[in-house]
Amino acid sequence: MKKTALLLFLLLSAALGHTQQTPDTLSAVILESKRLERPKQLIPATKISPATSKRYNPADIVSNLNEAPGVFVFSGSLNTNRLTIRGIGSRTPFGTNKVKAYINQIPVTNGVGETSFGVFDPEALESIEVVKGPKATVYGSNLGGTLLLNPILPSKENYLSTSQTLGSFGQFKQSSRIGYDEEGLTLLFNYDHLEQEGYRDNNKYRRNGYLLNMKKAFSNNFNLKLLFNHIDYFSEIPSSLNREDYLNNPEKAANNWAVSQGYEDDNTTLAGLTSELRIHRKLINISSVFTTYNDHYEPRPFNILNEATTGAGFRSLFQYFHNDQIQVHTGIEYLQDRYTWSTYENLYEQNNGRGSLQGTLLTDNRENRRFLNAFTEVRLSFNKLSVQAGINYNNTLFRYRDLETGTNEIERDFPGVWSPNLSLAYHFNQNLNLFINSSHGHSYPSLEETLNPEGTLNPEIRPESGWNYETGFLFRKESWSIESSVYYMQVKDLLVARRTAEDAFIGRNAGRTGHFGAEYSVQKIWMVSNSLEFQFLLNGTHNWHRFEDFIDGENDFSGNELTGVPEYVVIPGIQISMNNYYANLNGQMVGKTPVTDANNLYNEAFEIMNLRTGYSFYPSKSMSLNLQGGINNVFNIKYASSVLINATGFGGASPRYYYPGLPRNFYINLNLRYIL
Repeated sequence: MKKTALLLFLLLSAALGHTQQTPDTLSAVILESKRLERPKQLIPATKISPATSKRYNPADIVSNLNEAPGVFVFSGSLNTNRLTIRGIGSRTPFGTNKVKAYINQIPVTNGVGETSFGVFDPEALESIEVVKGPKATVYGSNLGGTLLLNPILPSKENYLSTSQTLGSFGQFKQSSRIGYDEEGLTLLFNYDHLEQEGYRDNNKYRRNGYLLNMKKAFSNNFNLKLLFNHIDYFSEIPSSLNREDYLNNPEKAANNWAVSQGYEDDNTTLAGLTSELRIHRKLINISSVFTTYNDHYEPRPFNILNEATTGAGFRSLFQYFHNDQIQVHTGIEYLQDRYTWSTYENLYEQNNGRGSLQGTLLTDNRENRRFLNAFTEVRLSFNKLSVQAGINYNNTLFRYRDLETGTNEIERDFPGVWSPNLSLAYHFNQNLNLFINSSHGHSYPSLEETLNPEGTLNPEIRPESGWNYETGFLFRKESWSIESSVYYMQVKDLLVARRTAEDAFIGRNAGRTGHFGAEYSVQKIWMVSNSLEFQFLLNGTHNWHRFEDFIDGENDFSGNELTGVPEYVVIPGIQISMNNYYANLNGQMVGKTPVTDANNLYNEAFEIMNLRTGYSFYPSKSMSLNLQGGINNVFNIKYASSVLINATGFGGASPRYYYPGLPRNFYINLNLRYIL
């Protein structure tokens, strides 16, 4: 903390020696884009704006999300992320589930509830909105919440832009885009390339991404939008480390992953067409059809996984505006996908040190998944009081078949789940809003949780469900913005995936958890003069999450802290603006995190600081340049950026709990924008 205070003092001292200012601000208002209208939540969502993204390396979407109170992303590497919201999703072994994501109102989450958000280019997103808990009725009653990704769409200008980034560990990122807005046609095309050698052994990463976001206005009452997103990436996998290696040799890869040279090769495509039709001056319909495809090949030490997912669906939303006091939103969403996966022997031990080699077929499986979501939401306004009530119905079906034997076909049609939602907001005055919410949510099992160790579907497993209770306030006046909330969520039929072998899990329902927490976000702008501005930021989350009733075999974990949830996450920040110069210093303070259900092992608390400074200049009226550089983990703190909870050692090996965080690292970025 003394180092942090000293660096803040030096930064302030340097700033006071200048008299210039930048338009880049901490509290920048999210630009209104030409994205589709959508129902507004009575309780405000957390918005991650372009100003947030500019505080970090352009390749870093994780730090952006971690600024949102209640959100924490465990990041093992660029391709290994686990997002949790208010502790929901903390027990997922790999990846992100129990949180649903949309881009331009089109689902990113697949039929089993898995979301890959780390593959999107942060520079192509105008904003990310985070709805915490099951409050977003029109997007489903997901226990964790909802992510709304809003890609950039130009407004009244044509331009070319390119962003070039160089960083430590061989990082190179290029993001180039074309923006066009004339005669009713608006489009953005973005190309993104990212590569790096990586901090650890067996850690190379290559990604190419293509995003087309287009809107055509045929009249004042009818628009069509097209979204196309394709991403292909190759990523080596260093995997997690045992404690001795984590402390003494964090650069190494896990031994078996290093010898087998494990990696994943992934191609993902999402395409959607959306119509926006004003049927009547009081009635609007927004309908989308979409398709998704994912092809994934992953050699692991224990086998080689070859999988593919093909999906298609539609979503239709009707919005009725009776007057300023009454609004009704109702609609339906349907998604069906087919997931096929095969495993093969990995003969890397017979491949003379050249890594993985595909052998004979071990398993061949197919799973069809169907997801139906229907919803209605009504919003009423009475002078200072607003009420929003909604109900969501969900039905999910899995059908599994063993293709190798042609037998063992299992169908599981989960009972429909009704999830009500009620929010009240009282507008005390123009500066202060008070709100309260009660909402029901649920989460379906992940793939690992639906399967027995033999790879067959577990017919006994049930969705986990829970009630969320929340209250808080939003205060805005002049240069101050303060938002705070407290919540309690009780989850029953807790889904537990227990690893029984390197590639085998048992999923079951076990017990009940209680999630009690407090969140806050404070922003203050201090105008010293017309040419000098300071901005202060403090976001925080404090968690008291516990197993209320959890018995696992002969072990009673009731009363223990919930595994995988940090005690607290606090994000302080300060930014100085002086005309074309700017600098900011941001911290991340993370409390200790229980790594085992028995609470006999914790990931230590840590504090890291990130520094960025830059300069914007304008060679002509049509051209702008921005040069910036940054240092992450300024004090070179050793910490674990992710943990694998309840890890098990096999063959006498020590459990591998830890993913090492990056040591001190640097980046420099040049952004050029030319208006046509």
